[in-house]
Amino acid sequence: MTGSWVEIGVVRSVNPARRELRVQPRRSGRSRIEGADWVYVGRSANTPVRCKVANVTAGNEWIVIALAAGVPRDAVAGMRNAVVYVEPETSSARQAGEYEVSELIGLEVVSNRGERIGTIRDAMETGANDVIEIETATGKRFLLPVIESIVESIHWNEGQVVVGEYGPYAVDDED
Repeated sequence: MTGSWVEIGVVRSVNPARRELRVQPRRSGRSRIEGADWVYVGRSANTPVRCKVANVTAGNEWIVIALAAGVPRDAVAGMRNAVVYVEPETSSARQAGEYEVSELIGLEVVSNRGERIGTIRDAMETGANDVIEIETATGKRFLLPVIESIVESIHWNEGQVVVGEYGPYAVDDED
């Protein structure tokens, strides 16, 4: 599995007889599971099990994912405390521009002219807007607000954030 998959929550209880996972979602997990045909469930992103989704029921605090009959009941029994992931492209919320700023960590930042600027190393949520920390190839780091006038697009499949003119907004991390 690649790092482009998105964590939606953690399995807190299972019902092997019904092949159900009761998932405590991350903040954006509820909207990300809608419309997903497949989920990956595992203790780490390196060892997940691909599972076909039969049905999803979202409550106030929980998501219940019913897996298709092809998933062995014994496998479901061992999924307690495992992490549930979905593909970014199956997420209608991400396509609509809804995401957690922490999901940008590790993406490459490029200018709208195709020039490589750096890699996102950290992300912070603030009261006004989100902020990303970018590290250049020379090791210099600077902060940039995540606002429409700077971030022009996010290409999830390519792992890139495209930015326009950012100079006036950049804050040197040493300040």
